[in-house]
Amino acid sequence: MIQFLRRIFGNTSAFALAMTIVSLIYVTSSSYRAELGLLAITYAFLAVGLYVPLALTGPLSLSYHAYFAIGASTVVLWSTHSPFPRLWAVHLAALISIVAATTLGVATADLSG
Repeated sequence: MIQFLRRIFGNTSAFALAMTIVSLIYVTSSSYRAELGLLAITYAFLAVGLYVPLALTGPLSLSYHAYFAIGASTVVLWSTHSPFPRLWAVHLAALISIVAATTLGVATADLSG
């Protein structure tokens, strides 16, 4: 099935966009599916974050896990104490993790040892 869809779209980006649209339609149909979608997004972020440092560069970087923990705690706090939808928590967590990583990266860019 996936090979058939790739032949239709031809491009990996178009295929990814189509799958994103289909998954958003699926996820927004019920709250149970929304929870499953959040869990899938969480595991996808974790898998991509582990793949990039290990497979592409070689050394294990444990700083990714710290930023993942920052994002996870942001999702937990947003989901339990905010009246807004939980899907917004993923975007907010990514933004806060990016800000934390950028701040730490800029502060330690001139250090060498």
